[in-house]
Amino acid sequence: MDVEINKSNIYQIIRDKENIDMQLLKNSIVVFETPWSEVSQQILNYLKSYKEEYDFDLVKVDIDKYRDLILEYEINELPTLIFINDKMKSTSMGGILSKEKLRRKLDENFTKK
Repeated sequence: MDVEINKSNIYQIIRDKENIDMQLLKNSIVVFETPWSEVSQQILNYLKSYKEEYDFDLVKVDIDKYRDLILEYEINELPTLIFINDKMKSTSMGGILSKEKLRRKLDENFTKK
């Protein structure tokens, strides 16, 4: 189940860098993006195409709506992805990613269905 981020739940789920709700977001990819960024939309399309193959939820955060999170999460590139796996480990990467590099990151963090 993908998590829909909105004004009523964002600060409960993604409070701040030290208090992210890891249990709720277990096996998730948090994508800090904007709808106007072609790169963000391309990465989201890649991720959606991989959802049939890998076990993860997708959490999209529109940084135009939640600008305060840019500083909190040190967002320097769009999109920025945070991978949270079942071992409660998180890693992040940002910017332009090839489909192959994204697949390698999925292999490192999630199980196949």
